[in-house]
Amino acid sequence: TIMHSGSFVYSEAQIVPNSMDTNTGSPISPFFLCSVMGQLETAVLIFWNIVLTICFGAAQLYSITPLMFVCYIGLVLSNAMHALAFFAMLGQLGAVSTGVVKGILSVCIMAFSALFFCQYESHQCLTAMKAISLIVTLFGSITFIMATAESKNSIRTRSRKTSGNHDMIKIGAKLEQV
Repeated sequence: TIMHSGSFVYSEAQIVPNSMDTNTGSPISPFFLCSVMGQLETAVLIFWNIVLTICFGAAQLYSITPLMFVCYIGLVLSNAMHALAFFAMLGQLGAVSTGVVKGILSVCIMAFSALFFCQYESHQCLTAMKAISLIVTLFGSITFIMATAESKNSIRTRSRKTSGNHDMIKIGAKLEQV
C-alpha cells in the first residue's frame, strides 16, 4: 500500500508541472508515462513467461500458444487503455483526489460483491467490520469532496476580487493620463 501510494504521488510529480519542488524538468504527458509503464510491465511479463517456459517445459505451453497470444494482446490493449485513463485522471485531479476515487471504487466493489456473490461465497458477504469500513470510507470521501469544492470556490472568489482590483487600478491609471 505504501509503494502504491508513493507511485501515485511520484506519477503526479512527473505529469503536473511544479507539483513537487524536485520536478525541475518539463512535465511528461500521461500518454508517454502510460507508454513507458506499459513497456516495462510487458518486459517483466515476457521475462516471467520465459521463466515459466523453461521451468515447466515448452511442450505443454505450445499447445495453447495461439489462444495465449490472442488473450495476451487483449490484455495489453485493455491495460493500456486503463493506464492511460488512470494517468490522465491523475494529471487532472492529482494524487490525493485519485486516491479518494480509488476509495469510492473500493466501496462499490464491496457493495457489488456482497450483492452478487454473497450467495456463492460467504467471505463476499457484508459483515459489521466491512460495513464500518464502507461508512468510514464514504464519510471521508464526501468530507474531502466538500472541502475541495469549498476550497476551489474560495480561490475563485479571491481571484475575482483580485482581478477586479487590478481592473480598477488600470481604470484609475488611464483616468490620470487623461
